[in-house]
Amino acid sequence: MNNTKIAIFILQLPFLLELIRRFIFPSAMVLAIIDVFVYIFFMKAISAGSIKNSEFYKNILISIVVYGMFSTFLTHKSLYLMYVGIRPLVLMVMYYSISEYIFIRANRSDFKRFYYFFIFWQIFIASLSFAQLLLGSENPINFLPEGASDDLNSVVKYEDSDIFRPSSIFLFAGKYGQVAFFMATLPIVFVIGGIKNKLIYTLLIFGIIGLFISGQKAGIISFLIISLMAIVYFKNYKILIPITYIGIIILLSLLFVPAVLKEDFSYIIFDKIIEGFSIISSRSDDNFFSVYRPILNNLSLMGTGVGGLQYSVMDISSFFIEIENSTLRIIAEWGFIGYSVYVASVLYLIFGKKYLYSRNLNKNNLTMYAKILNFATLAIFILLLFWSNTHDVFGNYLSCIILASIAGAASGFTLRDQR
Repeated sequence: MNNTKIAIFILQLPFLLELIRRFIFPSAMVLAIIDVFVYIFFMKAISAGSIKNSEFYKNILISIVVYGMFSTFLTHKSLYLMYVGIRPLVLMVMYYSISEYIFIRANRSDFKRFYYFFIFWQIFIASLSFAQLLLGSENPINFLPEGASDDLNSVVKYEDSDIFRPSSIFLFAGKYGQVAFFMATLPIVFVIGGIKNKLIYTLLIFGIIGLFISGQKAGIISFLIISLMAIVYFKNYKILIPITYIGIIILLSLLFVPAVLKEDFSYIIFDKIIEGFSIISSRSDDNFFSVYRPILNNLSLMGTGVGGLQYSVMDISSFFIEIENSTLRIIAEWGFIGYSVYVASVLYLIFGKKYLYSRNLNKNNLTMYAKILNFATLAIFILLLFWSNTHDVFGNYLSCIILASIAGAASGFTLRDQR
């Protein structure tokens, strides 16, 4: 097995391990396998000189780890909590480099392999969530495996209804909703960008189905906004007609589900979307405006220590756990200095490196894939910045590595065009 095949396997490894964790062994230690595989491949690739500008990645990782250890020893002194705190950002850096590595070197058979991996997980994740919904919350398919914490819940029921949000291969419905957003958004951007491919259309159909079934309001809203942004950016206004037809067909198909569920399924489809727009203000107030002042007023430059917010003796810790806000959580844990390091690392990783590579390149020479992926990176990142104020998006390692993988693919295609 060559290195490109291994790298492609590592890209889809989180889905495999999330499946094992959901149905067989619910311990978080399962996910540590990802870290081991990624770290070994990353270090071997760097030592072999296979990763372009490897000093760039090493400098970011060193900065993250050094600051994490420094803040830890000054605060909660738990290396485990520090590891939990820096893990999403560290994985983000390494998955960016691995994705870039793949898309610089991949040949036609590698691209096919990547497509088939992606389409398998797309169909499997969406189909499983659909089956969970059809079979009902009391069916064993929705039960967690033995040993799972009592605090975990694989379904989120709506008030006064048996309809619920399934979790598919994940332990949490919220994590599935965030992944479903990515799995619907990337295909729609490719379709709007002009890529005509049966596999892309298949990914799009299952991606939209999975997103609506997930019931993730913020994900559905973000998907719609990015779709409109893509139509304007690529000036592909003709695509509105077929996309509208596809959307109507999918929604009408989903409306047949009540016959099986004996429930008003329109709630999960239409009402939740409308509700998503209507509660933006209240959600923002609950998770940002009503809590940011006490958090900022009580925090020092170093914060509570990376990963240590819930163990802090500060007064804010008791109510901060109840809100979902990546921005405030990172500020609270990392402090103002660490937050600057965090933001600078993410911005430089996603945008700075690609700019350094492509600043002398005529943008008209970029392939359509590079243009689409560059747009997707920017659009998704902007939407996640807003989303992170109502959900802890950047606390979900999957959101971080998927975003990083898209950005790395964009950089990889940009580099291919320069060769």
